[in-house]
Amino acid sequence: MKTQYAILFLMVLFLPGAVSCSSEPSIKAQLKALEYQTTVLEEQIEEITKVISDRDQKVLDLLTANQKQLALAVDALKAEDTEAAKMIKAVIEDQQKMRDEISGRLKDNENGTDE
Repeated sequence: MKTQYAILFLMVLFLPGAVSCSSEPSIKAQLKALEYQTTVLEEQIEEITKVISDRDQKVLDLLTANQKQLALAVDALKAEDTEAAKMIKAVIEDQQKMRDEISGRLKDNENGTDE
């Protein structure tokens, strides 16, 4: 939401032609143009948010698959090499933190909040 307001502010700031109080039709035309630009920006922000959410979901899916593979590797190494198993466990823990962070972002996007 903050991003939307920031973009809208920049659009108003750099809107071509200064709003003139002496020309009411010009003000109305500029207002219509601004309303249209606002609508277009809102649609673009929704599309961008969806793309980001989709990307985060793909990363989360990849991390989940990788974590499952590493868990299998830990099980296989437990009997043979405990040091390697500890290293892989550390990687799994790091990936779990990344998964939690991405899941949080996805939930924030679903709830419509910005950080």
